[in-house]
Amino acid sequence: MNQARVRISLRWLGAFLIFVGMERLMAQVAFNPPEGGWNYKYEGDEAAYAPDGEGFASLDGTWSHDNNSDQWDGSGIGGEFGDDNRPGGAQIITEGDATYLRIQDTGDPRDYGYSDPASNRKIYFGHDLTADGASETILDDGVTLNFRARVPTDGPLDPLHPNDQQDNGIQPYPAGGDGYVTSNGGKGNFVIKQSSGGAIAFSLTTATDTPDGNPNEFVTNFAGLSMNEFAGNEISDDVNFGQGDGANVVPFDPTQWHEFWITIEKDAANVGTHIASIYIDGDTIPQVFKMTAGSGNDFGDLSYLAMGATATPQNAALDIDFYRVKFGAVAPEGAPAGAPPNFADVSPTIGAGFVNPDDGVTFTATSDDSIPDGNIQVILNGQDLSANLEIGGTPRARTVKLTGLQANVIYDGMVVVTDSKGVSITGILSFNTFSADNRMFEAEDFNFDKGEFIDNPAVDGDNSYFDKGVLTNSEGIDFHELSDEFDFANEAAWRIPSAGNMPATAPNNNEAGRDRYVDLPENDFSVEGTQAEEWLNYTRNFSGGDSNIYLRATDSGPYVVQLDRVTSSASQPNQTTELLGLFRSEGARGEDYQWVPLTGDTGALSIVNLDGGVTLRATIVSGSPNLNFFMLTPVPSLDDGAVLAINFASEEPMEAGSKVTGAAGVLGTVNWNNLTGQDGDRAVLVADVGGTATNVGVTVSWTSNNTWASQGRGEDNNSAPDGNDRLLMTGYLDTNASDPNSVTVSGLADGATYDVIVYTKGGVIGRGGDYTIGDQTQSHIDAAAFSGSYVFGAEGDYLVFKDISGSSFTLIGQPTTGSPARAPINAVEVVIGGGVEIPTAGGITSFSVSNGALVIEYTGTLKSASDVAGPYTDVAGAVSGLPISLDAAAQFFIAE
Repeated sequence: MNQARVRISLRWLGAFLIFVGMERLMAQVAFNPPEGGWNYKYEGDEAAYAPDGEGFASLDGTWSHDNNSDQWDGSGIGGEFGDDNRPGGAQIITEGDATYLRIQDTGDPRDYGYSDPASNRKIYFGHDLTADGASETILDDGVTLNFRARVPTDGPLDPLHPNDQQDNGIQPYPAGGDGYVTSNGGKGNFVIKQSSGGAIAFSLTTATDTPDGNPNEFVTNFAGLSMNEFAGNEISDDVNFGQGDGANVVPFDPTQWHEFWITIEKDAANVGTHIASIYIDGDTIPQVFKMTAGSGNDFGDLSYLAMGATATPQNAALDIDFYRVKFGAVAPEGAPAGAPPNFADVSPTIGAGFVNPDDGVTFTATSDDSIPDGNIQVILNGQDLSANLEIGGTPRARTVKLTGLQANVIYDGMVVVTDSKGVSITGILSFNTFSADNRMFEAEDFNFDKGEFIDNPAVDGDNSYFDKGVLTNSEGIDFHELSDEFDFANEAAWRIPSAGNMPATAPNNNEAGRDRYVDLPENDFSVEGTQAEEWLNYTRNFSGGDSNIYLRATDSGPYVVQLDRVTSSASQPNQTTELLGLFRSEGARGEDYQWVPLTGDTGALSIVNLDGGVTLRATIVSGSPNLNFFMLTPVPSLDDGAVLAINFASEEPMEAGSKVTGAAGVLGTVNWNNLTGQDGDRAVLVADVGGTATNVGVTVSWTSNNTWASQGRGEDNNSAPDGNDRLLMTGYLDTNASDPNSVTVSGLADGATYDVIVYTKGGVIGRGGDYTIGDQTQSHIDAAAFSGSYVFGAEGDYLVFKDISGSSFTLIGQPTTGSPARAPINAVEVVIGGGVEIPTAGGITSFSVSNGALVIEYTGTLKSASDVAGPYTDVAGAVSGLPISLDAAAQFFIAE
């Protein structure tokens, strides 16, 4: 497996949210016990302390904290701190008739004057399953865990003593709780480890958790149940947060009580080491994940359970109502029988780089039950591309190929396979299709000797930057370096000056997997130790016209690197520059390098023309990133006929969702961008180019009062048949009675001309508003429910703004009509080159009687109703000259 690391997207397709309070916890058990009962259960009602050396004698008398991941001093939480009561601890809490164990690790109290042993900097308990009769291969054989837990937000909780943050002082316990992430090779809140090797951890995680105590580095930005990160099909150290290829997460509010039933068994497809099926709060349909067991071990040659918070740098708090284990993978009562579906032979592998897009995505999917064709999904960069799948094989053994990948795109997404019982398994997809022929220049190959450069340096040999410029101090001309602490004894540096300072470099070892460094990975370097205001110049002879630019870099926290064009002589000091854009990153996962695009103010990809000799300057604006190399990619062209189709509020109505996954709208556009939330932005959109999804450097931002739906929210203004058109006209950006909503599309080509289609369908007839782009304003009022056939115009389902031009535009919906007024925006389509036809108004042109029938001549669409007030619906199969029997029931006709 290619082990190159990339930043991936978290995935939680099919996740559900159930929030329960203390009343439910204490009143109801979500799952019935398995047949034959549990092999062991801890009921959260004992917290005895046994000193180190006494073995498994703590809590209920069968747990040990005598291990390398524990420093419990035996104290509880609260009270006056001292040598016999360090910050944090473990204790039983009673609420009414219920009791539970609370564990708190406040960080690293040693940084605040407390010492080991027993500093409470980590609290971790283990229970010997081997003594209970567990096998050496309990994970491979199959095992079932059942626990109920939460992250506390009130009650006895000590203030935090964050690791290596003592200069900021002791911090209050966070109002949103303090969760945990996997650490130390598969350790977390709830752990099971088999004697033969392999540990799997499950932790309750909050969105502000961080593995090293620094609130600005490696922040999770997700909340729910997290697990070992995926790292292939062998036991690995790289399963901790930020180290693997992807985070397995089930999202929910971890500060509420939740009950979990989890089965673990060996992955027969050998994609991961194991498969975990996770049932939550009584649900009988699991969420299934491929997992990689970690190498962590605290109790020698035992199979064991563990719980707590093991890592010194982290801080966490956890409430445990119970923790139980059953030998064997046993589904809860009421769950579908049989194993979950599985998939294997996935290509490209996770983290693969420079993939040929013509190879597509391929995998196999298997199940003891059948897998319907429509139950296989591939979602990449937020787009459901399942319509492009080629599916073969048999219902129990499917072969799958996704075609239509685009060159020079970073793809993050997922495979979802669902059997006919409704059980799904989800897996990560993460790769890029950058071309190895793209122009690249190395961060360490900055100018030398006051503006000198090598245009196409070789990796090794005479045509190399190695040791260039080491005799001339060109600080302020070729680079700006604030540190004068260059390590002259560092033989591993790319350049070692004989005098003066120079940017520091260190081997990168071809972490990006580039072909040119395969045989010489020791010659791939990065510029390291950067700081704000430092810069590096790069002069090259470029060709190829308009380009996007990517930076390969890493930093544990957020960073920004500015790219400028030098507009004066690159051989002289005090150079003038022109801003081209910024490389912005929120920080890499773990130590991973990542691709960071050059973007403008709106977040759209910057388009830069670098034909001819050009000097570029990279300036550190913030952070301290390690810089590996820069890469230029050709800009995909948006020729006439390309369509940017944007569907707003695709999460509506509520969790049901209204994502468009195929042809929809008046143009029958296939590829839609499904956006969620009342406001936000999307930096890279997909364009529909002749039915092919094409990533383009166009951004959209939107604001609204809230989102709502034309059906499913207590209002019913959408009677279209089930399908993508109904979905398109369901969710919308709403307004209140006076404030507008807005949509801004940026990053279109300078001088571009296009038409904009605006879809508008609210939940109540009789409301409307004014819609404006530039100097064009059109009024609209909802006059009828959406029938599935699009009606143009002021009382229809969509408006068209013709001949808009420029690199960006803003659509504003201003409520004006109704009580209260509303100006909904369901979707927009930007049609490059224009050409959208404006339908002519329909009408009945004549009536006549012929051969005992009323003959209706009309233009447009003929509609009928049994009442003059409507509602009117399309007359199926009607054409002008339609004969209506004179004996037919009374009908009323209109044409639109």
